[in-house]
Amino acid sequence: MKTARDIIDGTFRALYRAARTVDRLVTDDPFAALRWPRKIELEADPFTAEERDRILNYFRQRDPWYFPLVHLLFWTGLRVGEVVGLRCGDVGLREGKLSVRRSRTLGEDNPPKTARSVRTIPLRPEVIAVLRTMPAPLHRTDESFFFTNQAGRPLDEERFVEKHWHRALRATGIRPRKFYATRHTFMSLTLMAGKVKIKRLADYCGTSVAMIEKHYARWMAEDTPEEIGGLGGLVSPVLDAPTPAVAVAGDEPDPNPGDGSGRRRRAGTLAGTFRADSRRQPQVARKISDVRAEGGRFELPRAFDPGGFQDRCLQPGSATPPDGASPLTRDGARAKGRMRGRTAPAAAGAGLSDTRSLPTMRRCGR
Repeated sequence: MKTARDIIDGTFRALYRAARTVDRLVTDDPFAALRWPRKIELEADPFTAEERDRILNYFRQRDPWYFPLVHLLFWTGLRVGEVVGLRCGDVGLREGKLSVRRSRTLGEDNPPKTARSVRTIPLRPEVIAVLRTMPAPLHRTDESFFFTNQAGRPLDEERFVEKHWHRALRATGIRPRKFYATRHTFMSLTLMAGKVKIKRLADYCGTSVAMIEKHYARWMAEDTPEEIGGLGGLVSPVLDAPTPAVAVAGDEPDPNPGDGSGRRRRAGTLAGTFRADSRRQPQVARKISDVRAEGGRFELPRAFDPGGFQDRCLQPGSATPPDGASPLTRDGARAKGRMRGRTAPAAAGAGLSDTRSLPTMRRCGR
């Protein structure tokens, strides 16, 4: 079916189209209503890396004349017709580049398969080293064929496959595949490595991304952490750094927030109020126990500021309360008598900046 379709679609259709558009011999198109059954497309069947190396070792040791040819096909993914049609001017070993300008099939030069196939590709250093080992003819021009048979004539693809390719597969014990499988091998192993973008591979091989996804999707490598981390671009250092906590008036550090975050709670919020009250309860309990230890009397703190006490509760220059402070007159004498017994060193040890005796007050008279 494929051969009949190629002959009718590729030859008869072209002849009838020329008779209709150029010679004006006919006006209708009998191929317009022709419908072909869906063509069965075979999946790509590449070699493994180990099989590739075995084939290359065979040609290097037992068929060295064609070793550069097979090595170039395996390591560039070029189509067979593109390699057979190479001229010496298309290969620049000094620059490390190769240009594809034509394709040769059945002894005839033709344009490359598609517009994308016209390209210039860089060569690996290993490929350049192998191509440098090829014997150079004495008389060679830029239009001379780069690969020839041992007689110096252009390569015949069918003859090479019959005489050399199948023999190499039989000798190495590898399952037979088409010569075109060298291109499948290059593309599948490149995708499995996961280091080359699909668009870059498509440009290198002179094809499209859609074709690669259609025929080689099962060899695509899984997403790596580096690729996932690159989604959306690089993370800004400012966004990546943790935001420092800013202390705000009214905030209180929460030593035990319950969620392990150590965040501050705003005292003015409902949660902050309850947490603040819960922290004050032990402090109030300690103060009450201290009062009971003193016989029920409420003593002023040892570090109480005497200047502030004098300004609020005493007359200037005097240790007696104001005249209007009648609630203090009953206990003033007793408080004065107790505090007079304190010496200057004791007062200094209590943290007082003034060594004068201080009365014990139940509350301020203001």
